[in-house]
Amino acid sequence: MSIRLFNRSTRVVTLTPSGERYRHHALRILAAMDEAEREARNSQELAEGELRVTISEEISHLRIFEGIRIYRRQHLAVSIALTLASGIPDLYRGEADIALVNATSLPDSGQVARHLTTTFNVLCAAPRYLRGRQLPLCREDLAKHECLALDAAGCRPREWTLDDGNRSFRMRASSMLQTNSASILLNATLDGMGIGAPPLSTAVHRSQRGELIHILPGYRANVTNVYAMFASCRFMDARVRTWLMLFSAGSGHTVLPRVDDADVNLSLAIVIQAYGQRSLAATELLDVERRGSRHDARLLATVLDANAKVAALQENASALCSLEQMKRFETTQHRLEAALFRLLGASDRDPALAGNSRYRALKARLRAIELQIAASRQRYDDIASYYNARLSVLPLRFVPSMLTRRQRPVFAELEQPPLPPTLLHKTVLKGLHV
Repeated sequence: MSIRLFNRSTRVVTLTPSGERYRHHALRILAAMDEAEREARNSQELAEGELRVTISEEISHLRIFEGIRIYRRQHLAVSIALTLASGIPDLYRGEADIALVNATSLPDSGQVARHLTTTFNVLCAAPRYLRGRQLPLCREDLAKHECLALDAAGCRPREWTLDDGNRSFRMRASSMLQTNSASILLNATLDGMGIGAPPLSTAVHRSQRGELIHILPGYRANVTNVYAMFASCRFMDARVRTWLMLFSAGSGHTVLPRVDDADVNLSLAIVIQAYGQRSLAATELLDVERRGSRHDARLLATVLDANAKVAALQENASALCSLEQMKRFETTQHRLEAALFRLLGASDRDPALAGNSRYRALKARLRAIELQIAASRQRYDDIASYYNARLSVLPLRFVPSMLTRRQRPVFAELEQPPLPPTLLHKTVLKGLHV
């Protein structure tokens, strides 16, 4: 530096005025370095600061905000910066701390991915689109319709992947409209431009409002996995680690932490309530059928008998604690659904009933109930799976209160009998009011 910083003799060393000033600044730099090192070390131990999270638009309907509320209650020093993004961000470049993405599979990269859940869409169309068109009764019939495709991450361009629970089928989505925005696709479907594939939760909500009709309910569309992606497992930041602990089902800490028997029982009660609504609708339908100009006494007796067995089973449905009990419940409900299908198929050929406004309203109500049943079953399966995962966490096995608890059955484990075409398949759309 060509500056004298100290005076030195054989007995003493003293700083010059320039040396004093240099020493003062050097001490400040060393203190700042110590503070920086301390903060870096604390970032692995104490969750604080801003956590940058990106989420794909296609999964923005998931219960992310409930998770954020729970996370913020547990970590008040952390703020969340949530960004809507398409594709998988480059976490190594600092674009985000965590990315929530959906895809059937992930490309090879140095980034780490943790599976959170599986999501799927259902086929729906607006009544204005279906009016005057033939309702699709099988997946091959979709080739005659406008199929609105989503060109986004996890989806093949102009293609649908349909899943019937046993096999997957790919089909070309023949449409004049393709978009990379899930919200635009939903608006196009609501506007009657064709058959779309919104998420199940959206379909349930819109169906209850009479804005959408479920098409081919035996199929799920575009089944994809939801992943939480982060840069590395080594020296993980406390914000990232605590976030993953909350959202990862395998750790026993999920969006629904501390899931207990009461949570599982409540979600099961909602499923039973949805089935109960179908039983009540069946009772009202029988009343309308008896007042019709003609009716098949054997069909009415079959529905009446199946509905009576469902009503008897509903009283003890809260005790569905084993897979065998759940199978009996499912078989009884299936018989009622099959009997209702045959009755509605016969009733649609009766001009007097086809023009009956109460009959049409009951059919629309049954369509909405079918979606409620599907959504409540999926919800129960999610909560029961979280509950089962929490029971399987090693430390919890030795908690006395957990020793008497058992794994809960889920509907996805049932080997369901082949269903006839759903109640929606034979819907007469002429003059439909929903």
